[in-house]
Amino acid sequence: AVPILPPAPRPEAALATPTVARVVTDRVGQPLFRTCVSRLPKRQDVLEGEGAETGHTEQLTIARHDGTCLAECHLHLPDGPASRKRVECNILQRDGQVFACLRQEHAKVSWISQVLRMKHHAAPESTEAFNFVSAASPAAWQLRVQGNPAERKVNMVDGMGRTLATVDRSTSFGFDTRGQEFYRVETNSELDTDLGLVTLVLLAMDRVLTTCSS
Repeated sequence: AVPILPPAPRPEAALATPTVARVVTDRVGQPLFRTCVSRLPKRQDVLEGEGAETGHTEQLTIARHDGTCLAECHLHLPDGPASRKRVECNILQRDGQVFACLRQEHAKVSWISQVLRMKHHAAPESTEAFNFVSAASPAAWQLRVQGNPAERKVNMVDGMGRTLATVDRSTSFGFDTRGQEFYRVETNSELDTDLGLVTLVLLAMDRVLTTCSS
């Protein structure tokens, strides 16, 4: 695993993560660590290659307040229509080796489900899923984002289907948010949820949804 931060101290510890990457705090506003999004320069071989796909790569990092980097991921965001389906994301270990990579899946929605949702005037069912798997052994470890990413209301589950964290957007916390919208992240400490890993996945998901077309 990526050793980033200790598990949450109680079964439902809340994180407040700004929808624009800055400082991650606990539920009462105490800072835990900083996050940053920066753009990486394009490699020369990519610039000179024929038919190279346009787009850019971002570096998402979380760090202590003294600047010590705890973990990072590289997120390639293509340009053009349906670019979200071509996103690439690698979560790196501290030694720079790839720990996990994004494998997007688009689930099929049955016609019965579609008819029932139309009958009850329910919102369209989301068919998009973000699935991070181990780069060394995909069957050994995975973290799956389920729910409605477009509404920023999801659950993060492990390979056994156990909920590691629940995520939604909120302005209600134990501190003055000054009207700014935050992500509320409720973690499950019984499963030793890695707060840093969850935060990286959340940041990556948010960047994909806000930058790329579906």
